Formats: sequence, structure tokens, C-alpha cells
Amino acid sequence: MPIRTLAVNFTSILSANAFSRVISLVYIIMLSRYLGAAGIGVYGTLFAYISFGNVVADFGINRMLVRDIARAPASAQDYLDRVVCLRLMLSAMSFTIWLATIAWMGYSDQRVLQLAPVALLSILPYSLGLTFDGVLRAWERMRPAATAIIAYETSKLLFLLLIIQANYQLTAVLWSLVFSFVIYVVWLGVILRRAGLHIRCRVLPRQWRELLPLSFPFALLGALEMMHGRLDQVLLKAMVIDPAQAGYYFNAHRIMDVTLILPAAVSIVLVPRFARNYAANARRVKSDYYKTLGVLAMAGSVVALMVYWLGPWALRLVFGVAFTPAGPVLQILTISIFFFFLHYANVTYLIASDLQWKIFALSLIQVAINLTANLILIPRLGMYGSAWANVISTITGFVVFYFLVKRTLDKTC
Repeated sequence: MPIRTLAVNFTSILSANAFSRVISLVYIIMLSRYLGAAGIGVYGTLFAYISFGNVVADFGINRMLVRDIARAPASAQDYLDRVVCLRLMLSAMSFTIWLATIAWMGYSDQRVLQLAPVALLSILPYSLGLTFDGVLRAWERMRPAATAIIAYETSKLLFLLLIIQANYQLTAVLWSLVFSFVIYVVWLGVILRRAGLHIRCRVLPRQWRELLPLSFPFALLGALEMMHGRLDQVLLKAMVIDPAQAGYYFNAHRIMDVTLILPAAVSIVLVPRFARNYAANARRVKSDYYKTLGVLAMAGSVVALMVYWLGPWALRLVFGVAFTPAGPVLQILTISIFFFFLHYANVTYLIASDLQWKIFALSLIQVAINLTANLILIPRLGMYGSAWANVISTITGFVVFYFLVKRTLDKTC
């Protein structure tokens, strides 16, 4: 791929992600001030379940789709035919699973259960949007994909402004989230139609049986990534009596998310390149991997230090003095920020690889460590325990997958 194309794609995705993360941060700031720490804690818990629901509805299909279409761009229509109807079925299954899980968790704050059906409706449009977005990214058409991200975040913020003006409550906020996801998927659908693709629901059981075992390890990798920032939120809300702690942790984690737009953009742009070279030019992949790891290590060091020193001040400034207790939590999470930067190099390679079942085995180990750390640390340390569990899980993920990648590269090069 020409350097100019890489630069244009990287700039498009980075700009869109930066713009959308800024809008998203403004959204969370306004929502936090409107709902308070306890209210934003409920929102954050439900948003975590939406994220879990998206993992089940996706089932690793999107990453496999990006990899395979990047290798054979003409296969896009065939993949859409196989995936669209399957997405709808997986979304319905995911909605049911997570609604039952929320009921089983028995949250003391009844708003979590009462609002869960509305929140989980977001799974359907978002899962379809992921499919359409994946096709564009595999084709390396990053600009149209970027416009859809901006449209989603902008519509979400505009809806919130109307809700605050009308003095509506959290129910309206969640409905606006659903409508924003609908705008996202329609926007992407129009782009694909203009590109000549047909979006249709076809029931193909035999092809689904072939597809799902191949995508399942990617689903585990997606679930693993969710564990870093979502499982601790869910467990913290369930295990700690103080409702404000979930809100403090949620906002500290949002600041961390903003810092990850750079490594995420690098990964998105490089996945098609890695996918093409994986089978054809292993030596090139090895060189690209270590270059990517080095760049992300330097960038991660700078960003982590900046967040450590400036993060608590930024939290007080943007969310208000009431969120001062979130500052020390964010400082703990700066360790995760650094290792997240490094881990994106692993993720880029693994998405492009054929190591599905090894990814599956190592993912199970990390999930178990993350869950165990949360269950042990939250009762003792509250929101600080959630932060340290996140750090433990992030470091574990980087280490185990780094050695998997290194061993594979050493064998093939």
C-alpha cells in the first residue's frame, strides 16, 4: 500500500475518532452534570451491558470480515449476503441473554433493570452498522466510514441538548442513543448502496455453520477487550453500596478512552495491510509489527505521563468538583493506557492472522484473571479495586499475546 494512502486513511480515521471522542466527552460532561454521579453510574452500567451485547451480536464476524474482504475485495457482496440476517438473529439472542443477566444480577438500584430493555435495543442497529463499516474499512475507504462515526456522535449530542432543554429523564437519553445508532446504520447503508452493494437478509444455515466456528475466536478477543473497561463497571455497580463510585469510575474510564484514539486509528488503518501480507510476505509483516510496536510504545509513554499529571485536574475542570474522587482512579488507569497502546500492535497482527484457536485459549486465561481480580479487589478497595483489576487484565493481555505474536513471527520469518 502506498505511504500516501496510508497517511490519508490514518488522517481520516484519526480525525474522525478525535472529533467523535471530543463530542462524546462533551456528551458525557453534559450528561454527568445533568444526572449527577449516581445517575451517570446507572447510565455507565447500562452502556457496559450494551457493549457486552454488541460482542455477542457481532460474534467476531466483523474482524474476520475485514480480514477476508481485504484479501479478496470482490467477496464483499457474498459476505453481506451471509452476514446481514445472521446479525439480526444474533442481536435478538444477545438482547435476551443480557436482559436476563441484568435481572439475575439483582441490582439494588431498580432503574438498571427498568431501563435495560430500552438500552439493549441499541444492539440491533449497532451490530448491522459494524458489518457495513467493516466492508468500507476492508476496502480502505476510511473517509466514508469516518463520516458515519461523526454523524452518530453529533446526532447523539443534539438529542441530549433537546432532552436537557425539555427536562426529560434517563429514559429519554437511552431512547436517543437507540435513534443515534439507527442514524449510524442508515448512513453506512446508503454509502454501500451507492457503492453498488445490495443489503438483503438471506437465511443460509449451512454457510452460517461454516462461518461461526471461524469467527468465534475473534468473538472471544472482542469479549476480552470489553472486559478491560466494562466488566469492572458492571461488577462495581453490583458490589458497592455507594452509587456514586460507579459514576466516578465511569468518568475516569472515559478520559482513558479518549487517549486511545491514536493507537485505535493506527490499528484500523494497518489491519488491511497486515491481512494482505500475512500469507504473501511474512517478513514484511514482522517488520511492520515491530515498527508499529515501537511507535506505539513511545506515544504511549508520553500520553500516559500527561494523563497522570494532568488527568485529575482535567476531571475537576470538565465534570465539576463533585467528581474529584475520580482523580486517583484515573492515575491508576494510566498504567493501563501505556499497555493498551502496546497491545494495539498485537491486536492488529492477530486480526490479520489465522491464529483463531490460540487466540481463543489465551483469551480464556485473561478473562479468568480479569474476573478473579475484580471479585477479589472490588469488595476490598471499591472503585480503586476496579482500576487495579483493569491494570492487571491489561498487562496480562499484552504479555500473553505478545509472546504468541513473537513466537509466530519467529517461526514464519
